[in-house]
Amino acid sequence: MSEIMQENKEFIWQWLQYLADPDPGKIGTQLNKYYHEDTIWNGPQPLNTLSGCSALLKQFWQPLFKSFPDLQRRTDIFFGGRFNDKDWLCSTGYYLGTFDNDWLSIPANHKPVYIRYGEFVHLLDGKIKESFVILDILDVMRQAGIWPIATSLGIEGIVPGPACHDGLLLAKQDDKESAKSLQLVEDMLAQLNTPDHAWAPYWHPNMMWYGPSGIGTTRGIDGFAKFHNDPWDNALSDWKGGHHYARFAEGKFVASGGWPSIYATHNGNGLFGTTATGKKVAIRVMDWWVREGDLLTENWIFIDIPDFLRQIGIDVFQRMRQQLAIG
Repeated sequence: MSEIMQENKEFIWQWLQYLADPDPGKIGTQLNKYYHEDTIWNGPQPLNTLSGCSALLKQFWQPLFKSFPDLQRRTDIFFGGRFNDKDWLCSTGYYLGTFDNDWLSIPANHKPVYIRYGEFVHLLDGKIKESFVILDILDVMRQAGIWPIATSLGIEGIVPGPACHDGLLLAKQDDKESAKSLQLVEDMLAQLNTPDHAWAPYWHPNMMWYGPSGIGTTRGIDGFAKFHNDPWDNALSDWKGGHHYARFAEGKFVASGGWPSIYATHNGNGLFGTTATGKKVAIRVMDWWVREGDLLTENWIFIDIPDFLRQIGIDVFQRMRQQLAIG
């Protein structure tokens, strides 16, 4: 890994340290320090694309701090890599704050709420030029006592960081280990969407898969197949994946993201309680994996489910408002 990447990691780690105990009144100054003025921020439905620091401040950060005045960010995984001649850093964890005012029309419950996040940032000339962010908005609804879709097949709740407790890769990692991790993930992904579960030998038998709210957490190869992989494959045909903006490894950790990552047709029933629509969908996805020895042991995945459902005619925010009106 280059010295520039290490400098980028140190720079962005300072930004994350600020967010660990932020002063909301200084957020605009901090954005100007770490982001290009014309930065592009790609967020989840309904935020989507924000252009420039001013829009990012007014449409994301200020409303977020208004809703969660004591907001702080807790980072579980952080590392960097290079993909298609671009320098990237990625992180995942939680924002935590007291939900004092409505956010995205989700009613405040005046209790501590965890907002799970995944983020990739592209650095150019020492500042963030472009970001891709998925926030688990369905999980915020769940914590606020609202549920607009079918019951999750997996387990809902707080998603832990790595079992090895070493996901913050501030120091330079062994390039050979990084290459080994990336190759293992590439080989595994090449076997996805196969009817005989040819991906299974790449995983530890007791692997943990931490899915987004709406799917939930699964354990073991059988649990992953039963509660996510098979329902997903049964509902989506003409699957074409791999359309990622970044995929890289550092040490035993690997990250990948696509915007969208998957193109498919919604031709099957059951997924999130839906019936087949025949509609084409483009799905935003982020993944983090960790390798122990020759096997993958944990996978943190983000899917912009509200955006997926929007494409097949389901507005989770409208459903939420209908539930609130009935209640």
